[in-house]
Amino acid sequence: KASHGVGHILNDLAASVWFSYLIIYLTKVAGLPNRHTGLVLFLGQIADALFTPFVGILCDRTVCRYGRRKIWHLLGCILTSLSFPLIFIRILPNDATDTLKVCYYVGIAAVFQFGWGCVQISHLTLIPEISKKSSERVELNAIRSALTFICGIYVYGVTWILLGESSEETLTPNVWKQFMVRCILDHYPTYPFSFENYLSFIIVGSGNVFNVIFHVFTKEPPSKALNLELEIIDRTEDSLHARPGMTKLQWLKNPNLYIVAMMYMSTRIVVNISQSYLPLYLTDTMKFNKEAIAYFPLVVLTSGVVASLGVKPLNKKLGNKMTFVLGSLMALCACFWFHVQPVAHRNAIYATTVIMGCGGSVMLVSALSLIAHLVGNDNQSGAFIYGAISFTDKLSSGAVIAIIQEFTPPRTPG
Repeated sequence: KASHGVGHILNDLAASVWFSYLIIYLTKVAGLPNRHTGLVLFLGQIADALFTPFVGILCDRTVCRYGRRKIWHLLGCILTSLSFPLIFIRILPNDATDTLKVCYYVGIAAVFQFGWGCVQISHLTLIPEISKKSSERVELNAIRSALTFICGIYVYGVTWILLGESSEETLTPNVWKQFMVRCILDHYPTYPFSFENYLSFIIVGSGNVFNVIFHVFTKEPPSKALNLELEIIDRTEDSLHARPGMTKLQWLKNPNLYIVAMMYMSTRIVVNISQSYLPLYLTDTMKFNKEAIAYFPLVVLTSGVVASLGVKPLNKKLGNKMTFVLGSLMALCACFWFHVQPVAHRNAIYATTVIMGCGGSVMLVSALSLIAHLVGNDNQSGAFIYGAISFTDKLSSGAVIAIIQEFTPPRTPG
C-alpha cells in the first residue's frame, strides 16, 4: 500500500508548484498580462483534459508484461521530469513578444500535462486492481490523499526556506531566481548556478526517488489480455457464468458516472482554485510579506493531512456521501470567511486556512473513494472512467482560472 501511494509523489509535487506559483510566476517574472496568463493555464488544462481520456483508453487496451498501468506510469514520469523544469526556465529573451511567450509556455505545458495525465490515470486505475474490498480502496485513497498534502508541505517548506534567503520584502524577479531555474545565456545577467537552490530540480529529483520505489515494490496483477492465449479455454467455459464489464457506451449512459464526475469536478475546483489564488490573496489583498505564500499554504496542507486521517472512520459512521457534504460545507464556510476578512484583523486567516485545508481534504478523499466504488471490479474500463471524470476536472479548472484572469485588473508595478 505504501509503495503504491508514493507513485504519485512527483505529480503531487509538480502540481503544488503548478497551481500555487505558475500564475504569480507568469505575471510577476515572465511579464505576461493577466489575460495571457489565464490563456496559458486554460490551454494547458484543455490539453490535459483532452489527453486524459485518450490515455485512459490506451491504458486499458495496452498489453505489456511489465504491466499495462506501470508502463504508462513510467512514460509519464519521463515526460514530466523533462518538461516541468522547462516551465520555470527563462529561455526566451526579455524582449520576446507576448505571443511568443504564450506559444512557448503552452507548448511546454501540453507536454507536461500529457505526462502528468499518464501518471495520474495509471496510478488511479491500479487501486481497483490491487484492492479487493471497498474499505481497502478507501484506505488506498486516504494514503494517496495524505501523501498529496504532505508533498504540498514539502514544497512550501522548501519555498519558505529559499524565499528567506532574500532580503527583499516583496516578490520580484530577483526573489524568484532564488528558487526557479534561470538559464545562463548571453542576453541575461550572469547568476551563479546553484543546483540545490532551485525548486524545479529539487521537485523532479525528489519525486523520481519515490518513483523508483513505486516501480520496484508495487506489483501489478497481470491483465487478462496478457494471458489470453493461456486462458482462452477457461474463459470460454466460464463465460456462461461470468459477469462481463460494462462497455464504454454503457458507461456513458450511466447517470452515476455524471453524478460522481460533478462531485469530483467540484472538489478539484475548490482545491485547485483556492491553491492558485491564495498566494495572490495573501500578498496583494491582505498585504502579508513574501514568506506568507509558503507558510499559509503549509497551514492548509497540514490541516488537510490531519483531516484525511479521519475520513475512514467518518465514512463508516456517515457514509461517503454525507462525509463529502460535510467537507463541502467546511470549504464554503472558509471561502465566505476569506471574502469578508478585513485587512486589520488579517491574522484570523490562520483559522480560515485550517478550515479550508480540512474541507478540501475531506472532499478529495471522499470523491476519490466514490470513483473507486463506481469502478468496482470493472478493471477493463477503469482507466476510461478515471479519464472521463478527470476530463471535467481539468476543463472546468482551466475555464475558471481563465475567467478570473480575464476580469482581473492589471497590477501596477510595486
